[in-house]
Amino acid sequence: TKHSFPLLVLFFLAFLVAPGHLAAQRGTEFWLAPPDITDLHNSPGGEPLYVIVSSAGAASTVTIDVPANGAFVPIVVTVQANKSQRVNLTAFKAQLETRPTNTICNTGLHITATTPITAYYECANTNNTDIWALKGPNGLGQQFYIPLHKHAPFNNEASFSAPHQAFASFDICATVNNTTVTIYSPTQVDGHAALQQFSITLNRGQTYSCGWTGANWSLPSTHPSGAVVLANQPVVVSI
Repeated sequence: TKHSFPLLVLFFLAFLVAPGHLAAQRGTEFWLAPPDITDLHNSPGGEPLYVIVSSAGAASTVTIDVPANGAFVPIVVTVQANKSQRVNLTAFKAQLETRPTNTICNTGLHITATTPITAYYECANTNNTDIWALKGPNGLGQQFYIPLHKHAPFNNEASFSAPHQAFASFDICATVNNTTVTIYSPTQVDGHAALQQFSITLNRGQTYSCGWTGANWSLPSTHPSGAVVLANQPVVVSI
């Protein structure tokens, strides 16, 4: 999400949300559509960026990749038993942030490990600092609902002009080639009218950001809260 709030709370929501949803979960494979974070809020905003991986017992060889971007050289690190490692991804910010909206991008982040680990994606700027707890297999789903606030007192930062607006969005990452994603939003989103279902096709590691950057984009009433995402193959969704 591109935002100007002190904190962004991210939920990976499948059809059901289990207790403890803010904690990372163990696994050997993780996906994320990295969000586009407002870069003028404590410029350069949205950085530094890190991936934090922790072994869940045995040592693990961890590979960080962007599968849809052939120019990205995978990063391989070894995490010792019961240890953590913080990998700086700031240099790859332009290749990771899922932007612009209404565009198929090649920014999906993929993390694999030889033994179970936990993984987090972190924006460590003093403004908009936050951490995304990756859910492994529990983050995958084919039916998602988007929970964004629409509270009138909490407008987005309105002083940043395009393409730097602080707007609410949700980001989708496919894990399988030829994934059909169908989106239905109660509010208009870039390229699509409100209450009109539309579909896109994503290949493995491709991403799509859905939000509104047009007139009155700073108003909470334009947030695509309650939007529905359906897919014929497993995807992950972040907000």
